[in-house]
Amino acid sequence: MRYGSPLIALALLTGCGGGEEAGNNSATADAPAVTLMNEEAAEADNAALAPLPEPAADMTAPDAALPGIDAPPLAPRAQPTATPTPEAGRADAARVVRAYYARITRGDYAAARAMWDDDGEASGLTPADYAKRFDRFAEFRAEIGTPGRIDAGAGQRYVEVPVTVTARMKESGEVVERRGIVTLHRTGDIEGATPAQRRWRIASAEILPKPPAAPAAEVPPTAAPAADAIVTARYACEGGVRLIARFDNAKGEVTLRRGYRVVGTLRQQPVGSGIAYKGEDGLELRGKGDAATVTLPGGAPFACEAR
Repeated sequence: MRYGSPLIALALLTGCGGGEEAGNNSATADAPAVTLMNEEAAEADNAALAPLPEPAADMTAPDAALPGIDAPPLAPRAQPTATPTPEAGRADAARVVRAYYARITRGDYAAARAMWDDDGEASGLTPADYAKRFDRFAEFRAEIGTPGRIDAGAGQRYVEVPVTVTARMKESGEVVERRGIVTLHRTGDIEGATPAQRRWRIASAEILPKPPAAPAAEVPPTAAPAADAIVTARYACEGGVRLIARFDNAKGEVTLRRGYRVVGTLRQQPVGSGIAYKGEDGLELRGKGDAATVTLPGGAPFACEAR
């Protein structure tokens, strides 16, 4: 009995196999059984499946009778909405005019000129001429009145702001007073307009000397001044050009200005209907109603509209 049976030794060797394999075999024994099917069986199994029901048209309110549905559906997430920026109005226009004359008062003429349309070109003056125009005053003060209504058309906005200017000349010390209208322009809040185009800019400034008050004895009580003796029209033209036309019906002439620069004086011409005025070097103004055509010296006619 010194040596054991060969069968017993073989059993012992089988029982003492590697640990890893034993563990793997144990894990395999614990896993659920997986049944593999061939292609024919898979097709037959798919064919046996009942078709899925079509989704209901209203998916916002699930059926409360379905198992697991015990709460109302979640409300749809609110989408953020952009708050529209209000358009620049009459108060903004008054602030622009006030800032404009504040720059002139402190001698910042370049900054004041830059507040005009077309980067200052609408003033009708070069930067040097613009500075000379205001540098002759020792004192300068402007009172800003209440803006008029905003005129809107073709995506553009216009507003007139009354201004009274009091200034003292450097050389003579004379105090002069002028009053008139500053017209501002901007593009409406339309698609494609830049923020700079939506801001108020100065389109024209008609500041005329204040007429002296006549003595009462020189004006008969029954006399009334001719209401239409002087008529002023402001034209918005092609290419962003702004013109001021001052019609003197008593003299039969009109003076055209662009900003502060006088373009020329034109004489009235006989015409069947509308208006016609001619000046030197081909300067011409024709129109009917609010529509007009202006021809500058050496240039082609361009369309304008009275504002």
